[in-house]
Amino acid sequence: LVEAYLGLASAYSAVRQIDSAQAALLTARRLAPEHPGLRGAESGLAYAREQYQEAADIWLELLAERPSDANLYHNLGIAMRFLGRWEEARTYLTKASELDGFHVNNHWVLSNTLRVLRDYDRAEFHLDRWDDLTKEGRILGSRMRLAWDRAWLRLAADGDIPGARRELEALADEIGRETVLNGAIWVDATHPMLRLLGEPWVADFRAGRWEALSAQQIQAGRQANVHLARADLEDAAGDHDKALLFYDSALVALEDLQPWSENMYGVAAIATAGLGRVEEAVALAEQALRMRPVEGTRDGWLNLWYLARTLIVAGEYDRAVEALDSLLSVPSDYSRTWMSINPFFEPLRDHPGFQALVEGA
Repeated sequence: LVEAYLGLASAYSAVRQIDSAQAALLTARRLAPEHPGLRGAESGLAYAREQYQEAADIWLELLAERPSDANLYHNLGIAMRFLGRWEEARTYLTKASELDGFHVNNHWVLSNTLRVLRDYDRAEFHLDRWDDLTKEGRILGSRMRLAWDRAWLRLAADGDIPGARRELEALADEIGRETVLNGAIWVDATHPMLRLLGEPWVADFRAGRWEALSAQQIQAGRQANVHLARADLEDAAGDHDKALLFYDSALVALEDLQPWSENMYGVAAIATAGLGRVEEAVALAEQALRMRPVEGTRDGWLNLWYLARTLIVAGEYDRAVEALDSLLSVPSDYSRTWMSINPFFEPLRDHPGFQALVEGA
């Protein structure tokens, strides 16, 4: 009976049904207060509550008893990512890989971690390993994410635009360009890649030929990202009036999503800057950074990206370069090489500070 309640606690924690998980755990503890499985269930509940340090402390206790448990190292790596402690995450996830080379999810998470740490060769190695282990029965979403991740690595590591194009065109040949474009909706910040890919990718995105495939993602709150991408592409195509319509519709899409997450503040900031409301836009971007700062979080760096984008759209180029300098000083998905070719930064090309930044001066 105790095992059943522990199983329920773990299952409820996995889907973040906190109250149910806590009730099952309390029952298990009442039935067998010394049961060895209690600590594991407690760690799962702490993780579900986003109490990552508490979960990590329990996993470290368990690791003293089970020093060869790859899952514990994997869990610790994920907790360190959420705490913004990327080097520790690398250490734990690498150890998990050494102990169990067939731990599929660990290869994926380790690849992502190494990419954020700008260790691109090792990131590609583990992405290849994940690819090898999941070729049979891989779901469509994972195949799209793999192609976008490979393309991103090509750009971040070497500025290899033809290589990025080959990754996505190979998948498009198999499943259709519209389906691959659907991945741009749920892979954050990928639409600058569309501008690098050129035609017919940009034309298809502007024509909205992927929208019928994206209903679920759009209903889940991605409308604003879609409209923001369209605004950027319309601006790049020289249709500023249409871009203004999409900046405005991005804000409309956010109105029904209160309360906003920090990322929504970032999207709102860029859209507001696109409408020419500079001070309001910068205030929104700074609010995103206050809600999730860079230090001590997994993706606070993304709010630096939103701030830089906002300042560029607003024409505040000196401050934008300062934000990008901060972005390069912390683990993030951006490298100097990727910045040097990213079309979002085209307005900065002749700025001396930006030139020094991408050259590593």
